[in-house]
Amino acid sequence: MNHIPSHLPEILNHTISGYHQYCLSGKARPLFISDNLCAMLDLPQSSLYDELEDRYVQRVHPSDRERYQRFLEALRREPQTRSEQYRLIRSDGSVLFVSDTMTSYLQGTKMFADSVLTDITKLKAENQNLQYLNDTTPCGFLKYTCEKNPRVTFMNDRMLDI
Repeated sequence: MNHIPSHLPEILNHTISGYHQYCLSGKARPLFISDNLCAMLDLPQSSLYDELEDRYVQRVHPSDRERYQRFLEALRREPQTRSEQYRLIRSDGSVLFVSDTMTSYLQGTKMFADSVLTDITKLKAENQNLQYLNDTTPCGFLKYTCEKNPRVTFMNDRMLDI
């Protein structure tokens, strides 16, 4: 039996990282923006929500907007789950790297999507610091997590050649 928790609004606002819901029919725009997403960007909800325009896309780094728009277009075509990495601009102008996992679905004749953001800024910074290994290390270099199921987080060009 599926039991929907009575505190679901609290979960969406504070527990799920960067949660927001999009309407993808017509002009794409957020319908719900969690407090958690507002905290990530250090912005009030009013600066991200507008019934007529997509203010969220204005927070996407200008160099990533075209890729983000293609991401939304792909989700609009059919119900599916996709992930994309891009940068968001916080209220102080600093950049936040995120991995966005969005699931689109039809409800009646309209397409909607639920999105969860993961802050990957620290991981991106670590990998940029390792980038010098591509130029200076003549052997392969591999960085991975020490989890039960390890994940590769960085691999230099020489390792790819090997």
